[in-house]
Amino acid sequence: MQPVPTNDSNQWIFDLREAAPQESLTALKSPEEWLAGLGQSRTYGLTDTTVADFNDAADIVKEKPGVQISRIMGIAVGHYASVLRMRATYRLSDGSKLIKSHPEEDNYDLSRDYIEFSQTEVLAGVSGRILDGHRIDEISFRIRDTLDGKERVVGPFGNNKGVSWMPYIVDGMEFEFSPPGPIIALGGRCRKKRLRGISFVHYQTYE
Repeated sequence: MQPVPTNDSNQWIFDLREAAPQESLTALKSPEEWLAGLGQSRTYGLTDTTVADFNDAADIVKEKPGVQISRIMGIAVGHYASVLRMRATYRLSDGSKLIKSHPEEDNYDLSRDYIEFSQTEVLAGVSGRILDGHRIDEISFRIRDTLDGKERVVGPFGNNKGVSWMPYIVDGMEFEFSPPGPIIALGGRCRKKRLRGISFVHYQTYE
């Protein structure tokens, strides 16, 4: 099922399946306990601490008391010569759906790719390249099906993929992040209405 753009200019959402009735959304811990048990990767890209950072897991717990993230439903990547925007759709423990965009405003004519996760799929790892220390040049996602352990890789996005007249260039610092448990949320930094740094909030185990 493909996502569809909204009628609102420069905004886009996922047309994602609703959770099946049997999908468990009940939190086993309080949101605060759940949050305290998560890990977070280093920031790939901009690390300037004078620039405000975001952590979707922590921000959602703060914004919606008593609620936490159950799973990632989908990720959208806005890219041109590099990755400039990412938008995650989360299923929450109260059964609702929430979208977080980084940056919030979309002021660029970007190529947009949509990745939908099935109810049994999780984000197992991420790889890519950072250019000039503050630009997410490209990014790929490794997705695992928890039912059979099969994995698929989606990407890369960025690195001129959205600019057909420019060649693909292997440049910049490579990174790869494979946490001990599934990635549950995005973190990072935005500057001048562009995504400039990305990090990944994750569980400590698959159990």
